[in-house]
Amino acid sequence: MNDYASSNDIAGATAKFFKSRGVGFYLLLPVVIISFIIPFVYNAGLGKDYFSAAAFALPFLAIPLFAGAFFKPTSKYVALALFILEFVALLLFVKAAYMQLAKGFLDDNDLLAAAGPHFIFCVIAYLVNIVLSVTAMFLRQYKRDNLPTVTVETEGVAE
Repeated sequence: MNDYASSNDIAGATAKFFKSRGVGFYLLLPVVIISFIIPFVYNAGLGKDYFSAAAFALPFLAIPLFAGAFFKPTSKYVALALFILEFVALLLFVKAAYMQLAKGFLDDNDLLAAAGPHFIFCVIAYLVNIVLSVTAMFLRQYKRDNLPTVTVETEGVAE
């Protein structure tokens, strides 16, 4: 009977945890998931000749940065930190892929063919992450506590 009670307590605590989160928290979840996928796509498509370890490793930092969203004092800074991380990672990615793109463009005279689907996916994924991070900056990570409402009586007040 104890195990059943403890599982109900865990389920209740988990439900309470997710009910207390705001829209900004949920917007940052896809940022972390996409940030986890980007390095593998980058390595599969563009990691042949001009591989950058920093461009590969930097998106993985989104996971520990997102951990700050679980604590109320640091939650308001997580979206800003993820925005900065994604922007710097995009710049490092473009820097690392630039030479490969230039070489492919000079050989084929077709920039889209030189870029390939991996490059396009990574750039679009970084831009989506940046937009979601900026949007999450303006939205709450936690829901407001139920504050008592104040009613103002207007009887007897001159208009």
